[in-house]
Amino acid sequence: TNTSIIDGFTIQSCEGSSEGGGVYCNGSSPIIRNCIFSYNYATSNGGGICCRNNGDAEISNCEFTGNASGYNAGAIQIYNASPTISNCQFNLSQGDHYGGVVYAYNSDPLFVTQCEFTGNHAPVGGVFFLTGSNSTITSCIFKDNYVNDSAGDDPGGVFYITGGVHSIINCGFSGNTADEGGAMYL
Repeated sequence: TNTSIIDGFTIQSCEGSSEGGGVYCNGSSPIIRNCIFSYNYATSNGGGICCRNNGDAEISNCEFTGNASGYNAGAIQIYNASPTISNCQFNLSQGDHYGGVVYAYNSDPLFVTQCEFTGNHAPVGGVFFLTGSNSTITSCIFKDNYVNDSAGDDPGGVFYITGGVHSIINCGFSGNTADEGGAMYL
């Protein structure tokens, strides 16, 4: 619900048979803080969390490690929602198609601030796949993220952006790799 608070939980080795391996926010806007999401899996989208249909969660001070999805967004799937993500760490997340960490469609706005992203990957958009969305990404660090499509033509080691208005401000990029756009494919 809109008044839910999830604070101090460890959500580990859970599986969603479709979306949201750890948490599914459908039309709700919980506060999720001080949590650990590790090795969760969704067969479709959002290995850690799925936010849909105005699921405008506030996600802060959380650690995401080794989350994966069978399609989009190893850690957080965003569809018609506008979550705020701050002071989180994302390590070793994997999306099998788009967005190793975040896949955002029709998200307006998406705010991400003071987060660290290390060793995440997907065939397109090693960290973010942003389409039809507007976002502001501020004071984040991106290290050793990559794309891994065996067919080649791997775009966007960190960002793959198509459509929308995006502000990426005061961020650091180091060791990110892709065939096209080690940091960004615009």
